[in-house]
Amino acid sequence: MTKEFCKIMLLAGTILCAGISAANAQTCSTPPSCAALGYTKAKDDCKGIQSLQCPFDTSKYYCFSVAELPPEYNAQGEIAVGAILYSDGTIYKSLKPGKEPIAIVFDVENRLAVALLDQLVTRQLVNISSIAIPGLKNEGVDSITCRIKCPSDKIQTNPMGKYCSASIHVPMFSSAAIVNVPWSSNGRDNTKIISDYCKAKAITCPGIDFINNYKTAGTSAGQWFIPSMKEAMIISANAKQISDIAYSLGKQKLPTSSITAITSSSDGNGQYLSLSISSALNSYCYNASGAYVGADGYMGASKVMLFGGSSSGGAIIPVIKF
Repeated sequence: MTKEFCKIMLLAGTILCAGISAANAQTCSTPPSCAALGYTKAKDDCKGIQSLQCPFDTSKYYCFSVAELPPEYNAQGEIAVGAILYSDGTIYKSLKPGKEPIAIVFDVENRLAVALLDQLVTRQLVNISSIAIPGLKNEGVDSITCRIKCPSDKIQTNPMGKYCSASIHVPMFSSAAIVNVPWSSNGRDNTKIISDYCKAKAITCPGIDFINNYKTAGTSAGQWFIPSMKEAMIISANAKQISDIAYSLGKQKLPTSSITAITSSSDGNGQYLSLSISSALNSYCYNASGAYVGADGYMGASKVMLFGGSSSGGAIIPVIKF
């Protein structure tokens, strides 16, 4: 990734120099726009990612996402759930001698990886169970719905139609469940909102203090964040794979009890923080026996068996955007 980024930097520099030379030769010419040079993203879009800042408008940045990486970089499908993120920004499915692993990929689409830890750290996120925090993204779980596919050998028929003869529960975000998660999911933004609030109000926030100071080789304090509810659910859905890889690297497995995620709800007077301690084992969609099955093999909207909210301390699992 670093080599490819250097190529991009050289190209951008060449274009920029050409633009400056032209401007010197023709003093009345219009300088190239940031967009024309490829600087189309905001600072937050590039946080935690190698980037270039536009010299004409310092609010515009260039950085690349996984989807924009040169095809040869991911020709072997290295960027996948369970792949290892190294301190130099490269990602591989296997251990590479001479490189330092710092995290494991759990969400390819959103470019997220969970930290490799020498020991689990448990902290109370803030010292108040519920507190008004303006601007906190709504990560409530009340509107989640999911549909589960009934195994073909469990489908029975009665005069009303086909039904599933067994109670079925499957992990969230598995191929056997279609999940509707309508809320905005961004743990990075929510972590910053809570952090800024704690500082402004002089509130003790042990979990926030830990995450704000966490860093590894190749990363700096402030790049890591606490996952949102949805992000924690995706981690939970891949917990075994992540834990097995972490253990093989001599690092801590994910906790089997709980991890801390950020969610929020409204009390009628505005948003307030609700700390959710999510189970790494018990996040699943559930359909009771007797649910009717559609032509596609899926049952109707089902229950979502989630983790309860709590203000007690849970394991703080740092996440980074790569």
